[in-house]
Amino acid sequence: MRRKLNEWFKRYAFAEFIGLIFALIFSNVSMLLFGNIILSAFIATWAENFGFYGTIVHRDLTQRKKLKKGKKLKIADYANQLRNTIMEFGPAEYIDSFAIRPFFLSTLPL
Repeated sequence: MRRKLNEWFKRYAFAEFIGLIFALIFSNVSMLLFGNIILSAFIATWAENFGFYGTIVHRDLTQRKKLKKGKKLKIADYANQLRNTIMEFGPAEYIDSFAIRPFFLSTLPL
């Protein structure tokens, strides 16, 4: 159990932190600009997704490049990364991004 928790922490903790920072910054800026809590909830959700998945994908592509000993990545490498990301996070993330998280981000502050 400890090994799995350590594995999870190494893979996701920093990405979660970056996602949280993105969500906080973009939600506050959108509230200042638009004053609409529903729009702000969607912006925060997508900003968090960008920060989280951007961190994960960047790390995975960096590791892939190290395995290739610094050689330039090919289109197939990027396609494989996209496939792996979709397989890892799947349909649950789509439901979370379009419905669940924006709903809770907009209703709980009220």
